Amino acid sequence: MSVWNSIVGQAQVVEQLKAIASGDPKAIAQSWLICGPPGSGRSNVARAFAAALESPDHGLNDEPTKTTEQVLAGTHPDVSVLATDKVTIGIDEVRDIITTSEQMPGTAPWRIIIIEDVDRMMERTTNVLLKEIEEPSPHTIWLLCAPSAQDVLPTIRSRTRIVNLAVPSTQAVAGFLTSTTNVEPKVAQRAARLAEGHIGIAKLYATD
Repeated sequence: MSVWNSIVGQAQVVEQLKAIASGDPKAIAQSWLICGPPGSGRSNVARAFAAALESPDHGLNDEPTKTTEQVLAGTHPDVSVLATDKVTIGIDEVRDIITTSEQMPGTAPWRIIIIEDVDRMMERTTNVLLKEIEEPSPHTIWLLCAPSAQDVLPTIRSRTRIVNLAVPSTQAVAGFLTSTTNVEPKVAQRAARLAEGHIGIAKLYATD
C-alpha cells in the first residue's frame, strides 16, 4: 500500500507532497513546518513524507519497500524523530538532534529530522535550532510539526515552507475507522462525530 494510505482527510496536502517527493531533489525545500490541530495527523504526515522522500519508489507502489517500512516503524537509521511528553523540549535534546542532522545519510538520499510539537520549545531553545533551519546541511531535511504557524516563533516560521492540514471531516474519519478496524459503519460514524476530527480519539471511541 502507498505510504499515504494512513493519512485521513488531507487529499490536497497528500497530492502536493507526493509531487514534491517524486520531483527534482534539487528543488525540494529543506525546512518544513507541518501545521494542524491535535488529532489531524501532522506527525503521520511528516513520517509519510519522510518515507516518500527516502524510498526508491517515492512511496507510491502498493508493495512497501524495506525503506518505507523502516521509516514508518521508526527504525530507519537516516530518519530521526524528536518527541517529548514533557511540557517543553529541552535545549540539550535539540543540540543532540542538531549533531545528528549534520551527519551524512548512511543508506538513503536524505538525513531527515522530524520534530514533533516544535511549539513546545522555549525561545532560547528555538534560537539554537534557528541556524540549522536557516542553513541546513546539504543532505538534511527538517520536518517540524506544530498546531499552527502562529504557535512558532516568526524567525522559524519565515524560514520554513508551511503545510496546513485541515480538520478531517466526520465522513473521512468514519471511512478510515471502517477500513482499519472491525467496527460497524454506524459505530464508526458515531465515533467520528463525537471525536470532532481527532483521529486518535475517534479510534479509541470506536474500539473501546
